[in-house]
Amino acid sequence: MRSLLITGLVCMCLSLPATAQEAGVTLPAGATLLNISATERIEVAQDQLVANIRIEKTMADSRELQQDINRLIKQALEIVKDFKTVEVSTDQYYVYEYNTKTQNLWRGTQGLTLKGKDADDILEVSGKLQDLGFLMNGLGYQLSSEKYEEVRDGLLELSLKKLMARAKRVGITIDKPDVDLWEVNVDAAPSPIYPQPVMMRTMMADSGMAEKSFAAPPVAEAGKNEISMTVSAKVLLK
Repeated sequence: MRSLLITGLVCMCLSLPATAQEAGVTLPAGATLLNISATERIEVAQDQLVANIRIEKTMADSRELQQDINRLIKQALEIVKDFKTVEVSTDQYYVYEYNTKTQNLWRGTQGLTLKGKDADDILEVSGKLQDLGFLMNGLGYQLSSEKYEEVRDGLLELSLKKLMARAKRVGITIDKPDVDLWEVNVDAAPSPIYPQPVMMRTMMADSGMAEKSFAAPPVAEAGKNEISMTVSAKVLLK
């Protein structure tokens, strides 16, 4: 098995100089250009809790409805201010009219997004807002952008070390132990890591079923995300 592996690597290396010359790259005499890559991956505990919570009201008067929603949103923001670890942002605001068999009504809703690394604070704030009549849309952990970049930087170093070790192993195998990196490419970061939902409740007003706020603060548990890093390079073996 080992002899087959070595033979395959040698064939790969020896075929590359011709390709490099065709691409306009001039190699030193007796050198071989090697295309090689290495990947490192790790599972990382999610460190940020995200809660999506909303207020929803139905009234006959649209102005009164909007005033009530605005009052509750302001009250909610005042509550959040007491929790310094919690980031808050307002979500889209909807007001629309709908008809029942007996009358025309107005329904309005606006949401808040709460983020923080102190899960206890997020859960406590969520509970307080539910006591005001807010409804939980979703609650989930995610990996913060700061932690994500920190982990990726660490994986970059590990991937480069692995790539260099592989290149040296190939060089020793074909009796060209001097290794130079000519070109290094790092894979682009993937899409943002979205929260893993712990709890999700949907509006069911059309079916006549209304959501109820929780009697106690919600509960959440962090999961893990796998992060990977791939590095590829053109390596000159001499």
